[in-house]
Amino acid sequence: MVAEMRGDLSWYGRLRLWGSVGFIVAVMLGGQVLERYGIVQLPLITCIVMLLVLYASTRLKEAPVDHHEQAVVSVASVLRKKEVIAFFSASCLMVMSHSALYVFYSLYLEKLGYSKSVIGTMWSIGVLAEIIFFFYQAPIFRRIGTRKLMLGSMLIAVLRFILIANVDGGSWGLLVLVIAQILHAATFGVHHSASVMQLQTWFGGNLQARGQALYTSISYGFGGTVGGILMGFCWESGGAHAVFLAAAAMAAIAWLMATFSYRWQQEKRA
Repeated sequence: MVAEMRGDLSWYGRLRLWGSVGFIVAVMLGGQVLERYGIVQLPLITCIVMLLVLYASTRLKEAPVDHHEQAVVSVASVLRKKEVIAFFSASCLMVMSHSALYVFYSLYLEKLGYSKSVIGTMWSIGVLAEIIFFFYQAPIFRRIGTRKLMLGSMLIAVLRFILIANVDGGSWGLLVLVIAQILHAATFGVHHSASVMQLQTWFGGNLQARGQALYTSISYGFGGTVGGILMGFCWESGGAHAVFLAAAAMAAIAWLMATFSYRWQQEKRA
């Protein structure tokens, strides 16, 4: 599907937003089904969804690749480049930092005394914010550029996690949580789209699918798993405050690695 865009990935968001819409639909419908029939139905629901995904996948048609548009390059040779290593390190760290949200955010808010409806609302705000960004991202990327947006998203992540780490109960705490969730449009939406665009620098043509697979495996597979484990240690040793401060630190290191990646890319072009 990315190949169909012929190098113009500024409109990628309007494709990606359907994943966010699917998340909302799955949570709403799945919650009602589980509430009515019990958690024992979860494996059945999962199997049905996976079968639908499999069916949809069989209906996709691969875009033809122009094998003459670029020289043949191996994946191994691309992965040995220091700017690529720095990019994947930054992406991995960014996803690791977000493990604090995916694993402990709801527990944290419940511990602060917020109701389940408030917790659900916070998640909905974050997803809606990313959907709005994905829909309007094309002119934003064209005006600001991938590099500035990528680095900016990481700095915003540092701010976001510091805000969450220092929130307390009450109306002011709720306002801070709302602001932090709106920032999800930047820390997830901007970063994800910028990463997909950046991948095209090294993984174009017949390497595109493998580049996407590497990005998903390294960032979300390895990064998400390791991040969840590390955040678990932080939760046990220092509580929620330590978890989100660790997330802010990971985002800061991700910014540093991304800065090195772009600097090395500029040196090669000079």
